[in-house]
Amino acid sequence: FIKAHFNRPKSCVMTMMVNYVDNCKNFGMITKNRKNILIDFNEKPKVSNSNLANSAIYILSPQFIKATINIKYKKDFSTEVIPYLLDKIYCFVTTKENIDIGIRENFNKINRLYLSK
Repeated sequence: FIKAHFNRPKSCVMTMMVNYVDNCKNFGMITKNRKNILIDFNEKPKVSNSNLANSAIYILSPQFIKATINIKYKKDFSTEVIPYLLDKIYCFVTTKENIDIGIRENFNKINRLYLSK
């Protein structure tokens, strides 16, 4: 992931980890171009043409601050920052398992699997 960030296109101010999901309702869904640059983003849509989700793991470059300085509201990264940076976010696709612990069922599953040992 870090290596991909350092090799990202010069026009990109951050790198977003993305992964494949079966159900879009709990994720920000992304569309990327052939160069793995984000071209569309929809936060928790009911239906999506994409099966790639934002993993909510990011690496920001020093240029990120300058690129986002004019965003009026920055309370929600997914709905206020990411859409502002279309064509400026490099997408790193991972096939590794990514479990969203913001979902109670997943959080409990992780606790059972890893903390009960």
